[in-house]
Amino acid sequence: MFDAAQSGRRWATLRTTTPAAPWQRSLFNGQTQVILQPTGKTGDSGRATLRAVSDGLASAATVIEIF
Repeated sequence: MFDAAQSGRRWATLRTTTPAAPWQRSLFNGQTQVILQPTGKTGDSGRATLRAVSDGLASAATVIEIF
């Protein structure tokens, strides 16, 4: 990029961003609710894997077929 006001010298703007934290949710009395909503596009089907992980507890996973 060139800045005409600076007699054609190059200039740039640098921006440092911090990545977002991994998506996570808290539980209430050991229970949570998850809502899966397909986009409605034709052929938009497949599998979704839901994993639950917590310190001090056994982790679990389930695969959900989406039609």
